[in-house]
Amino acid sequence: MIVPAKGKDGAYQVVIIDDVLNETELEKIMISLLK
Repeated sequence: MIVPAKGKDGAYQVVIIDDVLNETELEKIMISLLK
């Protein structure tokens, strides 16, 4: 699964994470990224 993540320079980078995360956990991650 591919999700956007902030890099060290503050720019958004694409990182690949394992599919072990369920949708609820992914929603929490996305919400935390949007804050």
